[in-house]
Amino acid sequence: MRFALDLAEKHKLNLPISRALLGLYEEAEKDGLGEKDMAIIYKRIAEHSISQ
Repeated sequence: MRFALDLAEKHKLNLPISRALLGLYEEAEKDGLGEKDMAIIYKRIAEHSISQ
C-alpha cells in the first residue's frame, strides 16, 4: 500500500481512500495485529468505516 501511495504521489494522483486505509493498517499493526490475522484487520476497518 505504501508503494502504491508513493507511486501515486509521484504521478500527482490523489488517493484519499488508500491513504485512510493505510492509516488504519498502520494502527492495527501498532496494536500488535500485524500479519497475525488479516481478518481481524479487515473487521476493524469495516467497523471504523461504519462508525463514521
